[in-house]
Amino acid sequence: MKTNEESTTSKSKGKTNWDRVKKMTNEEIEKAANSDPDAPLYSKEKLRSMGFKRVNPVQEVDVKFIRGRLKMTQEEFARSFGFKKRTLEGWEQHRREPTGAAKLFLKVIEINPRAVSQALEELHGSNDTLTNQIKKIDSLQKELELNASRSESQRKD
Repeated sequence: MKTNEESTTSKSKGKTNWDRVKKMTNEEIEKAANSDPDAPLYSKEKLRSMGFKRVNPVQEVDVKFIRGRLKMTQEEFARSFGFKKRTLEGWEQHRREPTGAAKLFLKVIEINPRAVSQALEELHGSNDTLTNQIKKIDSLQKELELNASRSESQRKD
C-alpha cells in the first residue's frame, strides 16, 4: 500500500501530479509538450496553412435587440435557444454579461437564426417557437417587398 507521499510523487496512469507540475520550469514544460506525439506544437504559419485562424472574441452583443428582431418574448427566446429566462433578463437589464461563448452564440443567432434553429432541431428535435417566428418574419418581409414593388409600379404609372 502506498503512502500519501508516495502516491503524489510516483507517476500513476491517468493522475496528474500537480505539485510536480507547479514546480516545473518553462523549459521543462516546453520539453514535455514537445515530447507528446499526440499534441505536436505548430507555428502560427503552419496553423494558418492548415486552415486555422484566430477567432476574435465578440466584444459586445445587444441581446434585447436580437430578441426584438426575432419578435420573440423573453420566454420564447430562452426556450428556443436553451437559455434560462432569468439569465436572459440579467443580460438585457445589464446586470450580468454573457460569457465569451454565450456572446459568440448570440452573435451567430443574430447573423443566421435559421441555421441555429436547424442545428438545434437536428440536436433536440422540433424548435417550433423559433420556426414559427421565422415564418412570420419571412411572411412580413415578403409583404414589405410586395408593397414596395407595388409602390414602385404606381409611381411609374
